Amino acid sequence: PTGNFSGMEKVLDHLAETGVNGIWLTPINEGVQYGNNGVHTLNRALTNRDKAEERWAVVKQFVDAAHRRNIRVFFDVVSWGVTKDAPLYREKPEWFKGALPAYNGWEWNWKNPELREWFTSRLVEFLLVTGADGFRCDSSPGYAGYGPFREARKRLLYFGRKVIFLSEHPSE
Repeated sequence: PTGNFSGMEKVLDHLAETGVNGIWLTPINEGVQYGNNGVHTLNRALTNRDKAEERWAVVKQFVDAAHRRNIRVFFDVVSWGVTKDAPLYREKPEWFKGALPAYNGWEWNWKNPELREWFTSRLVEFLLVTGADGFRCDSSPGYAGYGPFREARKRLLYFGRKVIFLSEHPSE
């Protein structure tokens, strides 16, 4: 009702009562949904918080509230790249192949080992900090392949976390 996690938390009881046991949320990163600034960012409008650590805490609070109702939470993660105005492009241009006009953004260069490690580590961090149950991997394996997701899952198992990664195009 409010367009943010606070409002969504208010409808969790209703969802649980109707039998919902999983929620898949489109990208919650800064930017506009799939044209976002990267997996390491959170959209301020969804949390009503300015400080990054407070934004992550709001997401964790939502995930915890869903779990208390036996509802699993999955977030979308974008693997094609970032939007044209993403600060990450200016900070790390070597992580990108070039413009991707179809998405009005910059395409990740998945051959770059530093990018692969950064992205994998951010996936792990995201799930450890929020307690979420996994990701739906947008545009995968078409862009990133399965590697970063396999490695993130392996690292999360080391921490005792069993998670699910759902590929957008599993038949590929």
